[in-house]
Amino acid sequence: MAKIDINLVVWNGKKYLPFCIESILKQTFQDWQLNILDNGSTDDSVKYLREHYPNLKVVALKENLGFAKGHNKLLSWTNSNYVLCLNQDVILDKNFLNNSLKFLEKKKNIGSLSPKIYHWNFKKLDIGNTIEPERARELLDIGKTDIIDTCGLKIFKNHQIIDIGQGEKDKEEFQKQKEIFGTSGSCPIYNKKALEKIKIENEYFDEDFFSYKEDIDLAYRLQLAGYKSYFLPQTIAYHDRSIKKGTSIIKNRKIKSDWVNQHSYKNHIFCIIKNEFKKNILKCFPYIFFYEFKKLIYILFFEKQTFKFFLNNKKQIKKIRIKRKYIFKNIVRIKSENLSKWYDQ
Repeated sequence: MAKIDINLVVWNGKKYLPFCIESILKQTFQDWQLNILDNGSTDDSVKYLREHYPNLKVVALKENLGFAKGHNKLLSWTNSNYVLCLNQDVILDKNFLNNSLKFLEKKKNIGSLSPKIYHWNFKKLDIGNTIEPERARELLDIGKTDIIDTCGLKIFKNHQIIDIGQGEKDKEEFQKQKEIFGTSGSCPIYNKKALEKIKIENEYFDEDFFSYKEDIDLAYRLQLAGYKSYFLPQTIAYHDRSIKKGTSIIKNRKIKSDWVNQHSYKNHIFCIIKNEFKKNILKCFPYIFFYEFKKLIYILFFEKQTFKFFLNNKKQIKKIRIKRKYIFKNIVRIKSENLSKWYDQ
């Protein structure tokens, strides 16, 4: 059994794969197991992996199960103490695993760990569709920036959740280790024992979410179970995600696709219904109402398809309420104020 499992869910990520995998192979800490699941890619991702990395274990599916279900399959096969849930568009610093494991093994009651993730300007590589692994190894440092992608998740009284530092240049504020609300989903490390404690039936990530906000839902449940999440600045990765500056509702929605907006809106509502104490909802109601009202007005005028999508999925709310009952009966180990402290920071 390896010290840590690296679970990589792939979907049409052929152009990223040599960079992602080469960054894993270059790790100074080598006691790891890489598990790859392909979610029905149509860009020859599986062919590329089997041709260039024949020793890696690759499970190829015929359809896209989504981020949540894909990672759940891999997590059900994971036996290590810790698991890195890795996105295909991420590369790791060579000391990523070494620094992470040193920290994790010193901490008690830890649920998850967030690295410092910088923006990776993948377009700067200008490589076309794909390249050979040897060439990818030579180009691993190209496109790295000092612009923050995320240093973990921050939650506000209105229950909006943002990535800490996103779009900002690295500075002293992001040099300090600290406890955070939760970890973003591009490359979080989880304590496998903690995940076993908070899963609902066989779901670690909620499969009703399909994709988007499932990392936030998991952060809630780890908090509710009394586990701690940390940001560790010495653990570094790079992520090819477009940088969103500021917290404007309209600006952020305009730069996202309809598909992302629809799932994000639905899953945000599901997170609150499923995980929040009634006492905290009442306490924060004016903030939540004003935030959601502004968002709803914009959606009704400019994103009618998002509202229709939500109504078409309202049957799922019954399932979410059933999961809420399970959570508050079997998982919750804290009081409402232990959760609401994160909104007051």
